Amino acid sequence: MMQCGLFVTARSYQADVARGVFTHFIRGEDPGMTSGRLDDELKRMSVIASQIGPRALILFNESFAGTNEREGAEIGYQVVRALLEAQIRVFFVTHRYAFADRFHREHPSATLFLRAERQPDGRRNYKLAVKDPLPTSFGEDLYYRLGGWLEEDRSFTPAARAATLDGEPEASSPAWQASGTAAASSHTPETG
Repeated sequence: MMQCGLFVTARSYQADVARGVFTHFIRGEDPGMTSGRLDDELKRMSVIASQIGPRALILFNESFAGTNEREGAEIGYQVVRALLEAQIRVFFVTHRYAFADRFHREHPSATLFLRAERQPDGRRNYKLAVKDPLPTSFGEDLYYRLGGWLEEDRSFTPAARAATLDGEPEASSPAWQASGTAAASSHTPETG
């Protein structure tokens, strides 16, 4: 807000003024099919790179998602590393664990990771907290909150139990009838 000349809603606030604010957000595919999503993302990043300079600020939101996890993480890492070396501040929202974890391991003093808080039962309060990156974005919470269509999956996660209307196990779930609690899933999304 301050970078845009707007009032900041705080008792006190201190920050550097950026020499420019740039954005690189994910877009939909080209309806004319003249290029793919990754091609578009790289072209837009090239335009930004030709205009941005030291002490600028760039905001990324799920950038380089037009390819697979490994390639997107590597492209993101190379781009952000180059920007940081050029003294450009970077804010990057991502679900790419390999990308975030690499920065966490290789540049711990130069990075700050924020995650939305999540309760063990899957509930959220939507407050950001300084926390390490995780290999999951808890997509299964949303899956079950929206009704999850695979009944056999309902017994695998605490989020499944939290998704029921009254918090009680559903009568159609044999695993809940037997144990009374949902077992934690041992599934971890692939990162490569």
